[in-house]
Amino acid sequence: MSIVPKWWLIPITEENWYIVERTNTYGAPSKSPRKPWKKIRKGDFIIFYIKKKKSNKLGGFIVGVYKVMSDWFNNKEFLWPDERENFEVIYPWKVKIKKILRGYVEFEKLIFRFKFIKDTHMYSLYLRGTPANRGRPLPKEDVDIILKALISKYSM
Repeated sequence: MSIVPKWWLIPITEENWYIVERTNTYGAPSKSPRKPWKKIRKGDFIIFYIKKKKSNKLGGFIVGVYKVMSDWFNNKEFLWPDERENFEVIYPWKVKIKKILRGYVEFEKLIFRFKFIKDTHMYSLYLRGTPANRGRPLPKEDVDIILKALISKYSM
C-alpha cells in the first residue's frame, strides 16, 4: 500500500531560508502547537514561503519546493541565526530535505486562485504557524497553481 504524499506550506524567515537552502535541512520550532514533526512525513513535500517581517528582498515570495527525505530527528545544535542570537535551540526538530524546484513567485498574485484561502482580505491568517494553512496540507489544485507559477516565472 502506497501513501499519497502531502504538500505543506511552511513560512520561514529570509535569514533561515538561506540556511535551509545551504544545508538541505528544515527545522521546526519546539513550541509549535501544530507539532509539524507529527504531521509532515518522509516523502511529503514542503513549499517554502518567506515571511515579510524582517525580510530584505524575498518577503512575500514562495521560493522553493523540497521533498522530505528523512524522518524527523531531535538535534540540539545551533543551526539557525536566531538560535545563535538567543543562545537557545529554537528548532530542535529537524528533517533532511531535497530541492525539487526553486523559483520566486509573489504569493499575493496567487491568492485569488487558491481554494485554501477562504477570505482573500485576511489571507495572512493562512500564512501563520508551522505548518501554515491552519496546520493542514494544501489541496492538490493549489499545489498545481504554485508549481505552474514557479515553473513559468523562474526555476533552477
